[in-house]
Amino acid sequence: MSVTATEDKGVTVITIKANSKSMFPPLCQILGALCYSPVCCSVQKGLMSPFVTEVIGIIQIIMGLFSITLGPGQPSLYPMDVGEMAVPYWLGAVYTAVGLMSFLAGNIPSPCLVGLALSMNVVGAVFAIVGIVLYGIEVYIILSWWWYDYETDRYVDLLTTADTVSVIMAVLQLCLCIGFAVLAIKALVNRKKEEQVVQNVEDQQPELKEILLTSPCA
Repeated sequence: MSVTATEDKGVTVITIKANSKSMFPPLCQILGALCYSPVCCSVQKGLMSPFVTEVIGIIQIIMGLFSITLGPGQPSLYPMDVGEMAVPYWLGAVYTAVGLMSFLAGNIPSPCLVGLALSMNVVGAVFAIVGIVLYGIEVYIILSWWWYDYETDRYVDLLTTADTVSVIMAVLQLCLCIGFAVLAIKALVNRKKEEQVVQNVEDQQPELKEILLTSPCA
């Protein structure tokens, strides 16, 4: 599949020629061609700050791995609780995947990768909210069990502490995802403005040449 981009008066027209011999449907071919096109995959230095994105990505990865390590010690206390739904595992996997994308977006700042990392962080923010709700409900239920002796039952104390830590991590993950999303949106918007400025300059050049050619002093 070949991709051709044509720009005229600020309007970009992308022409995609499908490959009839390909085993993939046309929609998959179009998405693949757009993702691998030079316009989207060209690395643009300064698009995002590598230091900031690396810090965000590393923290997200660490929290994801830590959440996974809490999984084996998470028991099932009641039907459809955090332990039974394996929340630490899939929530940790999401944190880790989002962190990897945030890290890569800063080191390989192509518009396509930054946009993908932005989408991943939005998904990560949604999962973080889900984690806050699920862990918060479990902490509330444990604390409402009046028949537990919290001074002698260290098991319940440890479980409550683990859930509280998980809530804090989910809140931090939510803040990091929102922060990265804001930075990514600003980067893409600034890139679009720069392209518009360049396009305006290119559009004005023919007019300037025409004025110089028709001027009596030329």
